[in-house]
Amino acid sequence: MREETQRPRLLQSLPGSTEISEEDRRRLEALVDWLPLIADAVQADIFIDMPLDAETALVVAHGRPSVTRSLYRESPVGQTARMEQEPAVIEVHRTGRPAYGIEAVSQEGTRVRQDVVPLTGGDGRTIGSLIVERDMEKVLREAEARRAAEESRAHLQRVLVQVQSIGGRVAEVSAALASATADLSRAHDAFIGRYKQLEASSEDVQHRLRGVQELTQFVQKVANQTKILGLNAGLEAARAGSSGLGFRVIADEIRRLSEQVHESAGHIRDELHSLVGAVSQSIGDMSVVLEAAAGQDRRIREVAGMTDALVQSMESLRESLRME
Repeated sequence: MREETQRPRLLQSLPGSTEISEEDRRRLEALVDWLPLIADAVQADIFIDMPLDAETALVVAHGRPSVTRSLYRESPVGQTARMEQEPAVIEVHRTGRPAYGIEAVSQEGTRVRQDVVPLTGGDGRTIGSLIVERDMEKVLREAEARRAAEESRAHLQRVLVQVQSIGGRVAEVSAALASATADLSRAHDAFIGRYKQLEASSEDVQHRLRGVQELTQFVQKVANQTKILGLNAGLEAARAGSSGLGFRVIADEIRRLSEQVHESAGHIRDELHSLVGAVSQSIGDMSVVLEAAAGQDRRIREVAGMTDALVQSMESLRESLRME
């Protein structure tokens, strides 16, 4: 149940400068009836003070909030407010101008923040003040919370700008990497095609070289047989005596030529053997290069995939920060 508002029971006997007309008294009493609703609306203690003299005021009404804790254990109605504890109240009574956010000390010694507005009588004279009091520590905590929230929002905004900037650069890198990956893939496919053609050509060369080797071996065989034939012809020329001298010269020439042919064929065989080995080595080297290129292609595709995932993560973070 709402606690009853303390009525201005001292209005009948206010001294000196606090004397008011009957009309002002009725208006003041009507305002007192609204104090509980005002207290709940602003969630703070509400007072009406009236001046006693230039340095002192009297608390004539108090409205307690029912939706939050009151700052007062006992009602301060009937107690005085002095300049040193509540400067804003005294100043408003003196000047007739409102004062907001002024620190004061309540009748129970609590630090409070006061918002004070003047109450004006029918003759235009300030006859009192309406005061809103809030716990100063709570006000400071709320102000600090608002400041921290504002700093957090500002920080999040800066982070969002940075994320957007980084995300844009990452997206550019991702696009460039995707283009480079596509180019590399085409080059890799072309390299494979060229490798297969070269591999087929190399195998054909090897096959032909082996045929030449076989032909060389056949030439060497013929040369050996020709050499033997020359030796036999020389022996026959020797047995023929002087009548076989011309035939002997021819036999010697055949033997010499067969030896040259045999020697040249041997060189050709050796060169062909080296050439076959070089071709085989080239095919093997190209196979290693092909495997390395395939490995690089896989790694670049993996990096491209990770970059795409990073772009998606950056976009998710950006959306999350926007929701904050």
